[in-house]
Amino acid sequence: PMKDGVIADFVITEQMIKQFIKMVHPRSLLAPILRRDAGNSELTARDFLAEGQLLFLEKNYFEARQKFREGVRVMPNSAVLQYALGNTFLISNEPGVAIEHFRAAVSQEQSFALAHKALADAYSKMGDIKNAQAEYLRARSLGFIAPEISASLGRNLMREPTWTQAIAELSAAAERAPTGEIYLNLATCFEALKRPLSSLEAYQSAIKIEPNNAETYYRLGELFFTLNEFNRAADSFEKYLIKAPNDPKTRRDAARQKANEARRRVETGK
Repeated sequence: PMKDGVIADFVITEQMIKQFIKMVHPRSLLAPILRRDAGNSELTARDFLAEGQLLFLEKNYFEARQKFREGVRVMPNSAVLQYALGNTFLISNEPGVAIEHFRAAVSQEQSFALAHKALADAYSKMGDIKNAQAEYLRARSLGFIAPEISASLGRNLMREPTWTQAIAELSAAAERAPTGEIYLNLATCFEALKRPLSSLEAYQSAIKIEPNNAETYYRLGELFFTLNEFNRAADSFEKYLIKAPNDPKTRRDAARQKANEARRRVETGK
């Protein structure tokens, strides 16, 4: 829709993507062509890709993988098919295998920003931070500027650790697409730099976005305890215990002990 010559905000849903793929790559339209030109490997590969994409969107990852494999068999030099196949391994937590396919994708098409980003994700899961950061930056340089790039770069910088740079990337991500996880990571960075007030602000922002995230209350309780804010520390640990009834007993016992100790210090003034 247009308004004053400008395209209005438009939300693309998963269902719309499925319908689009069906419209662009319907088997009913490809089948007659394939019958007339059975040796056309490109059309055959596109058919496998279209079917695999629909299956992937439906979270039928095993069948999607089979379709993408068939497509790669027909066209092993297809960057898109290698990328699609790699995603099925990344989502099943097999980053080592995913890396092989993402590498094949970027070797065929070096400007394939999505494949570079996926390759970075796989490297991150493998703990290979150096290669992950290089691929995230390459994806960004190729035009992939989504906030998740900054969030991923920030997480990896925390692992080095390079706190100040991590804060810069995480803050950029939070400004465009704030999540509870990003603010928790920011809180960790600020605590490492001995900036408790900034950390407190980050925890409060995390709670606004995800008020039922128990981990935030546990860590907030620890921060209040170090600041000698014992009443607020006890309240935070109590909230954690209410919101995480199924957490490991050792963690819950630790929270209970800290809550009791904080209450004791409030009562004794020590």
